[in-house]
Amino acid sequence: MNTLKPGQYPIGSPESRAAARMLARQKDDQTNRLEVILSGSVCRVPGDPSKPTATPWITFDNGKVVRALILPEGMTPAEAHRIVASQESR
Repeated sequence: MNTLKPGQYPIGSPESRAAARMLARQKDDQTNRLEVILSGSVCRVPGDPSKPTATPWITFDNGKVVRALILPEGMTPAEAHRIVASQESR
């Protein structure tokens, strides 16, 4: 995977700043987030069992951010993320 780096652009340019923000976001996401993925056949939640369910993100005192994603049987995590993201953007 080719990662954009701020040094690939002139110092202070919009592209350099955007690349720096992207790197900071990626680092933050990698170090501070934990998503627990559960199968709907193991974990029951209210609502439509054919749709994925995501709990709200919970931030702990140590800065870690955690949520659970409950998948219907046969659904991939990628598909569940796509559906949940479209629901969250509404």
